[in-house]
Amino acid sequence: MVKAVVFDMDDTLIQTRLAKYAAHKHAAKKFYNLVLTDEDIDKHWGKPFEEMVAGIYGNIDKLENILNNYYTITSDFPIPPYPETHAVVAELCRRLPLGIVTAANRRLTHAALEEAGVDQGSFLYIQTADDTEVHKPDPRVFDPICRYFSDRGIVRNELLYIGDALTDFQAAGMAGIQFLAIAGHTTAKDVFRAAGGRAIDNLQEIHTYLMLQ
Repeated sequence: MVKAVVFDMDDTLIQTRLAKYAAHKHAAKKFYNLVLTDEDIDKHWGKPFEEMVAGIYGNIDKLENILNNYYTITSDFPIPPYPETHAVVAELCRRLPLGIVTAANRRLTHAALEEAGVDQGSFLYIQTADDTEVHKPDPRVFDPICRYFSDRGIVRNELLYIGDALTDFQAAGMAGIQFLAIAGHTTAKDVFRAAGGRAIDNLQEIHTYLMLQ
């Protein structure tokens, strides 16, 4: 039985890849005359933010300088929500406790949710990269949010994690957490099914899935 729903953020609730690929390409060209391709960013997408940036930009500058330069242009590339996000979050938070587990740092997480107009008050617990030293697919990434919900009488196998990537599926499975994929945001439904995962086509279908539990 599902007693709480926990979301991945990037490319699950909000269209991060769409906005931030453009932002990184712009920053790289503006500050370093570096031309980035989708393939350059793909190699590092999904890693914790600072690790991702270090991988994308390499040794072109000190990481601190790269980050500071990037932060100056991020507001020019706001992240849109998926069409169903606002309505689904509003409905679900009336029925179940909600949380977020993301590899983005706290600064970027709160900024991204605000840009997308996602009500952060709908989530009882928002876990960022600043809250753990491990990251997906390591199942220990869920330890902080599991402790939070355990203190409120909800154990990990009563959590449903919703994500867009195979690393989300792998980490949740090894952590003993239920998982549901949103197919097509970054990963095809057939990929999840081949790995033994369950997938739906859009966020709105979460309601139907929960009713069948």
